[in-house]
Amino acid sequence: MNEGAWIRYTVNRAFGEGFVVVLNGPCARNMQGYDAQAAKTSGDWINGQTTMSLPNTISSMAIPEAEASVIFDRLRNITVQPFPPLGAGINGETHELELGGVLNVARFRWFCGLPECWSAMADSLNALAGIAQQCFVQGKQVS
Repeated sequence: MNEGAWIRYTVNRAFGEGFVVVLNGPCARNMQGYDAQAAKTSGDWINGQTTMSLPNTISSMAIPEAEASVIFDRLRNITVQPFPPLGAGINGETHELELGGVLNVARFRWFCGLPECWSAMADSLNALAGIAQQCFVQGKQVS
């Protein structure tokens, strides 16, 4: 059911290091099963700099099917309001969750904390952040 599907979660920090993690279903990148890539990012979006991967921080690793399937299934089965209330803050942090398949993409973006009406995504976002950290510690560095 997750063949060709992928999930990308990005955290951009105006003042510090962020990350991007991509969780791929079978066939999206690896015919053998699920895998993930993560990179540390930097960019001062307040002053117009695009966020970019920091050199030598891209890592990749296989993800057990049981762990990856839970994330895909949880996100597949939620219902969220498409227009959250305006959110603002001063921490300079943006988040973006993109879910895709062969031809379809859904994208959520927010500033500061996750909007309450999207709280059904919180467990999956925490799991994706955990996978990013696993990649940085245990993953194979990609050049």
